[in-house]
Amino acid sequence: MNFEPSYFENEVRENFFIPGMVKRSWAYQMDVLEKVVEICKKYNIRWFADYGTLMGAARHEGFIPWDDDLDICMFRNDYEKFNKVAAEELPEGYKILNIHKEAAYDNFLTRITGSNGINLSNDYLAQNHGFPYVAGIDIFPLDYMYPDPEMEERRRLRAEEVYHIINSVKDNPAKADKKEVAYKVKKYAGMDIDLSVGVMPALLRTLDTIFSEYSGEDAKAVTVMPFWVTYKNHVFPLEMFDKCIELPFETGKINVIAGYDKYLTISYGELWTKACRKGGIHDYPFFCHQEEELIQKGKIPPYTYELKDVEIDNSKRVEHLLSSDMVGGYIKVLRDAMATIKACIAAGNYSDTGALLQKCQEVAIAVGTELENRFGAGEDTVNESKTKLVVACLEAYCEKIFGLFESISSQNEQSIINDKVSELKDATDKVVETYVTDRPHKEKVLILPVKAGDWNWLKPIYDSYMVKDSSPVSSETEVYVMPVPYASRGDDGNIKDSLWDYEKFGEDINLTDYHNFDFGHNHFDKIYIQNPYDEYESGKIVHPFFYTSNIRDYCDKLIYVPPFELGEIEKDDLKSRANARYYLSVPGIIYSDEIRLWSQYSVDFYLEYLTEKAPWTKWEEKVKLLFSEDKKEGQLNSSCNKNTDKTIMLYISISDFFTDSEGALRKLKEVASYPVKILWAQEDNYEENLTMFNFQGYEEYKKVKDELISQGKATIISPKEVEARLDDIAGFYGSGGYVANICILHHKPVMLRNLRV
Repeated sequence: MNFEPSYFENEVRENFFIPGMVKRSWAYQMDVLEKVVEICKKYNIRWFADYGTLMGAARHEGFIPWDDDLDICMFRNDYEKFNKVAAEELPEGYKILNIHKEAAYDNFLTRITGSNGINLSNDYLAQNHGFPYVAGIDIFPLDYMYPDPEMEERRRLRAEEVYHIINSVKDNPAKADKKEVAYKVKKYAGMDIDLSVGVMPALLRTLDTIFSEYSGEDAKAVTVMPFWVTYKNHVFPLEMFDKCIELPFETGKINVIAGYDKYLTISYGELWTKACRKGGIHDYPFFCHQEEELIQKGKIPPYTYELKDVEIDNSKRVEHLLSSDMVGGYIKVLRDAMATIKACIAAGNYSDTGALLQKCQEVAIAVGTELENRFGAGEDTVNESKTKLVVACLEAYCEKIFGLFESISSQNEQSIINDKVSELKDATDKVVETYVTDRPHKEKVLILPVKAGDWNWLKPIYDSYMVKDSSPVSSETEVYVMPVPYASRGDDGNIKDSLWDYEKFGEDINLTDYHNFDFGHNHFDKIYIQNPYDEYESGKIVHPFFYTSNIRDYCDKLIYVPPFELGEIEKDDLKSRANARYYLSVPGIIYSDEIRLWSQYSVDFYLEYLTEKAPWTKWEEKVKLLFSEDKKEGQLNSSCNKNTDKTIMLYISISDFFTDSEGALRKLKEVASYPVKILWAQEDNYEENLTMFNFQGYEEYKKVKDELISQGKATIISPKEVEARLDDIAGFYGSGGYVANICILHHKPVMLRNLRV
């Protein structure tokens, strides 16, 4: 499958951070699914999205953001047909795992993977979306249930007994007696068992035979047998599978049963529509153990950065400050002259020393005069005070010059001269230190957005400098907004496309083109960034000049402001916590002087994580709120003046029309009778799917829809437009799924049938 390079960038969906490597795993799995689908088409095999994949399609139009695997299901006859032909049809390198193929495999499903092991070769990465780990899809068989409940219960009990035998063997594999196992299986399941393949494989295959023993000629229901045998649930009416439709899924579409709403309700309950990140039945992300395997082999997993060297050397920053303007350059001359003075003194060359001291005094006086002329008097009392501080240090410096000059002129003892040299060195250091920390100057701020779509996260900072009334220093501050050049990564990790969003920013922003900017002669008080990854992001990479490890040297303070807000991460939200390393174990966290966050719970979580991963006493000084909570609301959520009282969002799922067409039509008529305007979300192939059901109310549906549109009461929109139209609505009414989920996420009132969420 083809994916735009931007697909593999880190992304936040529904307040959940999705790292680029997880996105690459999704693409890899969708490639495997594509190969499976090709086989299914060739052999007329029906398949459907299942479990989290089905829920993701219905509720998120793609993967559940915190899910990382892909599940489909097939009827048992199709499942067995697929397994017969898969080995010959799948591409070279693919692997088939099930209890009939692998002796150590004990899941009652077939897993198709695209490789046998980790592969970091460029050719492999280029072919597999840059994902080096083993991944694939799970195919679950749906087994037919006997129409006679007594027969089905007998089958269930036989299977349950075999489960007990399997568990006892797992507990004591070394004590498994073949004769005893064969006897128990015969006694409790009424079957002979072929133990020549090994005790455990034989038991698993015997149990699978029980699962699949009914061919389903008169079946009315199907089930997922492991759930049915163990919990007596996951039973689905067979008629639910009569029709198959497609729902949007990531960059394409995926097969789902038309009755997916009822299917998900049976599987997960009425609240399947309400997203919940807690829990999970396997480690997340699924490739974490493979990453650990690489580390154990002495290899670094792709795009992995280790938090270390928390204390950063500022010497390069000081050098740039001193080199960036004339005054700083003169002070650097004074500092550097100390080495020559010491050398002359050591050589007894007092004549050259005296001449050099005289030059240094002239420079110091010139610097003091220049500062007083610029900032010594006027309305800028802050810079006037700073000027006095620096000038006082320069005057003290000149006194030490005079003291040393007098000492060498008087030919004092060497120890006295050396003491004077030390005093001059201390005075020189004090001049440099004071100038670095308290130099009088006009404040300069640089804001470095990367993608135009993320500008809103930096705009509040820009606005705070632009609005004079709210920023007393705004008139004394030079603010530069400089879009950062970046590049998308190819699947092999190399640069694919060079990009620059300069033209995508609004005309109301005074942008600075980095091509024409002299960084050598500009030192900033603050630089705000929103990309902390440097070269450690899998989807894109900023120009190396703008790496945090480099750009920090061009300012007094580098401030990282994340272009996202994740919301509160609870203790049992283990997946959010697992993903924290992808945005917290990054260079910008180390190289930034401050990390400014949007909420106190984000501050608390960052501090918790960083203190654990990189113990340091100064994290609390570094991680802070950007704005107070009340100011944040004003900055980020500008109030909407639109009258939304008379507009609602409507979504009626295809599944509702399939499972209860009369109820869905009644729901539509009810909404049509309200004195409101309607934003009606429909998938692109909505009516095509409706006509497939041939339900008697279709013409009536069309009539209601056409009247609503002709009267100007209803506007049809795509589900992808929902988020952009939320300010236009007072609430949502209709079926659970993607549209309702987005409304819930943004705190819009939601009515799901008779259930208010």
